[in-house]
Amino acid sequence: MKKNMLAIIILVLCVANITLTSILMFAMLPSFSKTNRLITKVSKIVDLEAEVVESEEGQQYDVGDLAEVELLYDAKQTLNLKKGTDGEDRYVLFDSVTLSLNSKAKDYKTASKLITDKNIYAKTEVANVLQSHTKDELDTMTVKAVCDEAAARINEVYNTECVVGVVLVGYMTN
Repeated sequence: MKKNMLAIIILVLCVANITLTSILMFAMLPSFSKTNRLITKVSKIVDLEAEVVESEEGQQYDVGDLAEVELLYDAKQTLNLKKGTDGEDRYVLFDSVTLSLNSKAKDYKTASKLITDKNIYAKTEVANVLQSHTKDELDTMTVKAVCDEAAARINEVYNTECVVGVVLVGYMTN
């Protein structure tokens, strides 16, 4: 008898759960579709395209076309920054640098080989860009702006347009 009562209670709870879930589903479905339409409208206004990116030089590339070249150091890099208004010695730390190269660029093969073989010049340009700023400037700039500046300088040194991004791994200022 007790087992029958327990089975009936479980059955009633299951039916109540299904009923409440269906009510919740029909109550929330219109708001989900409204939210989806809103997101679609906003993305059309902003014109978000996840696949195609345009570099500053105007060349277009897919994210899948990027090849990474990692510039490794023997130890964590500590570079002195330009003195700021406080007169204190400030520095920047990072572990390594990763360059994003457009593999569809016309000079990709020669530039990637040159950068891989003679990466000291790319490392030097990254260091020069970081050391040309004060801590306050680096704090107000976005990391992307610093990396874009470094990418432009690396493109100048190697006389190429295939470096489209720089990533500073473990980047932090003090």
